[in-house]
Amino acid sequence: MNRTFDCPIHPKPSIGMVFDKLELGIGFYEAYAKECGFVSRLGSQKVSKDVVTHKACLCNKAGECEAKGTKQRRQRTRISCPARVNFKRIPSGQYQIYAFVEGKHAAEFYTPKIFFEFQEELKAACFSCGVEDIQKDPEHAIQYISIIDRDRDKVYVVGLKTYESKIVCTCKKFESHGILCRHALCVLRERGFKKVPSEYLINRWSKLATCKPIFSSDGQLLTDCRSVEVQKNKVSELWSELFTCVSVVEQSSVYCDELLGMLRGFKERVLAVTSVIDDSGNNGIGKKMDKNAEIGMLLGTSLPSEIKVLPPRQCKNKGSGKRLISQREKAGEVSKRPLRRCKACGEMANHDSRNCDKKTTDDE
Repeated sequence: MNRTFDCPIHPKPSIGMVFDKLELGIGFYEAYAKECGFVSRLGSQKVSKDVVTHKACLCNKAGECEAKGTKQRRQRTRISCPARVNFKRIPSGQYQIYAFVEGKHAAEFYTPKIFFEFQEELKAACFSCGVEDIQKDPEHAIQYISIIDRDRDKVYVVGLKTYESKIVCTCKKFESHGILCRHALCVLRERGFKKVPSEYLINRWSKLATCKPIFSSDGQLLTDCRSVEVQKNKVSELWSELFTCVSVVEQSSVYCDELLGMLRGFKERVLAVTSVIDDSGNNGIGKKMDKNAEIGMLLGTSLPSEIKVLPPRQCKNKGSGKRLISQREKAGEVSKRPLRRCKACGEMANHDSRNCDKKTTDDE
C-alpha cells in the first residue's frame, strides 16, 4: 500500500557490498538515508574480543513506543519503520552487507511530516480497522462498506466505485486534510490495491509543490526548481563515488597519492576557469544572479542609474502629523490659567498689557 519511489542506484546499498571499515559502511547508509528522506540511527551490535562482528543501522522511526499510564503529550516517533541494513565482519577484516530492507519512504512525493501522518493512518488501517458489513448498489455500481474503527469504537461507511477507483469515507479526512483516512486505506487493502490511486496524491503535500519554473515578462526562464533536485542527486552520487574511491585506495600509499593529485589538479583547473569567467564579467561557477538583476528580468526592466521620481513632501493637513488644536480647546486652556493683573487696565484677567483690548482702543 505504501507509495514507493526508487532512490538513485548510487548510493543505494545492496547485499554483498564490502567496506574496509565499519565507519565507511555506516556513512554510506547515512548518505542513502538522507537521499531517501529519512534519518538513520545505530542499532544493536555483537562484539567478540573487543571487535564488532555484527552491526545494524535502522531508521529513526523503527521500533515501538512503550505504552505508559500517563497521557503522552508529544507525538509518537517510533512507528515500526522496517528500513534497515546489517553489516557483518568477514575473515578478511572487512565488513559486508548481509541484510538490507529498503524503506517505504515517499520522500520523492510527500513531505516528511505528511508521510509519517500517512504511515500512521496505514498502520491503523492494518491493525485497528476491519470490515463489518458490505452493501452493494448495482444501479450506480457503488459498494458501501462499513468499517469498524477499534481505536475510536465507531463504525464508518466507505463508498467505493470499483470501475473508477473513487472512494469516499464518512469521516471526511481526505476532504479536510488531503490524505486518505485509515478506513479508506483498509478498503483499498482489502480490494487488493498495491498503490494509492494517483488522484488521491495531492500536489500541495509534495516536496515539489513549490518547484515550478519561474518565467520573466518576456518568457525567459528565470528559475527551474526541478533542476535543483537533479543537482542534489548528482551531488549525492558524487559523494558516493568519492567515498568508494577512498575506501578502495586507503590501503595503498601509491594510489592515495595518485587520487590526491588528481583531485588537486581538478580543483586548480576549476578555480582557473572560474577566475577567467569572473574577469570577463559573467557569473562565475556556483554564483547566483544578483537580486536586483533577477527582479529586473522578472519585470522586464532594469534599475535606473538616477532616480528622478521622489516621494512628495509631507504637507500639514488636518489629521496628519500633529493634530491641530481648535479655537474652543485654546479658549479652554486659556481659562485654566491663573488670573493676573493687567498694567494697562488694572483688572485681574487672563491677558497682559501687550494684548489688552483697552490699550489697543486707546492707541487707535
